[in-house]
Amino acid sequence: NGSGLQEGFSFNAPAWSISTEFLVNLVFLGLISLPRRFARIGLLLVGSAALGTMAVRGVINGTRAFGVVDNDLVRTAAGFVVGVATAVARSRWSWRLPAWACDLAALALLAACMIYLATRTLWSNAGDMLVCFVGFPALVLSVIGSGAVRSVLRLRPLVYLGEISYSIYLVHFPVQLLIHVISVRTGVVPPLGSRWFFVAFIAVVIAVAAVTYRLIELPGKRVLMPGRVAPEPA
Repeated sequence: NGSGLQEGFSFNAPAWSISTEFLVNLVFLGLISLPRRFARIGLLLVGSAALGTMAVRGVINGTRAFGVVDNDLVRTAAGFVVGVATAVARSRWSWRLPAWACDLAALALLAACMIYLATRTLWSNAGDMLVCFVGFPALVLSVIGSGAVRSVLRLRPLVYLGEISYSIYLVHFPVQLLIHVISVRTGVVPPLGSRWFFVAFIAVVIAVAAVTYRLIELPGKRVLMPGRVAPEPA
């Protein structure tokens, strides 16, 4: 639903990225099948074109570049290439900053990104570009080189949330739709503005995601990637 092959979203609007990621991965597979020099040139051209298009048209909009390519597909291509560049930076340059400096950088970057996203008056296309394609990659690299931040992220509850994060991503919108349908059918308006309702919603989403992760995602991984997914403890 983000490929440009249909108008509007499916029942699960956030799943737009699945279609665009599939197509971008096909393009990436084609590029890396070429000789290395041509693959690098191809990635550079794709990334430059995608970033340049969004710099002009905006990171998030419902239009199509050149009247044909869905902007979400362009955004995914840009993010993919920036992700490749981040991985290359991680593998080629050992980050020699001390762990405490990386901790401070990670906390500062996280705070800056959260403040930007939470403050409507700060929003701009330049800010979106900076956060998406500079702030987040820098945050990833800082966390990798950090000490305390990395230790916190290795706590088992946070690791588990990371493991089920894809399931959380896929179920949170259907849960919202279910709440809306129940509200329409019963006439009971939920307290959507309540912080406690939000906390309860997050708890329900995590619970549903834990079930779908165990019953759908893990079995699917074992079928698609035999031998690469550890069996569940007895």
